[in-house]
Amino acid sequence: MNDDKTTLGLTPENQDFINELEPPFGSGLDAARFAMALAIREGVTPDEVSNTNTVWNRGTFDGDGDFRELVVALYPETNAPYRDMEYFINEGLDIIREHKEENKSLNLQDLM
Repeated sequence: MNDDKTTLGLTPENQDFINELEPPFGSGLDAARFAMALAIREGVTPDEVSNTNTVWNRGTFDGDGDFRELVVALYPETNAPYRDMEYFINEGLDIIREHKEENKSLNLQDLM
């Protein structure tokens, strides 16, 4: 897993958007974790995202390695689980933003 990321980032668009999500989430980190889970649940296929700006290091995002283990369990073919996580975060934020724009508000129950 030598080509895996040591930091996770957001696209400029998602960097701006995540700040809008602090309420109902306690922090951007919480929103990012939710976005990652949402993308996985929605069946997003792992890929790479480009044009990201670093936001979290691996230890901050996944201090105990549980998210890494989850991604490896769900996608055993992965060679870069943190790269996948970064993609899932950004895709999940895109899903949340689209939902918010379509509904003129953010309803987490509807997303679930």
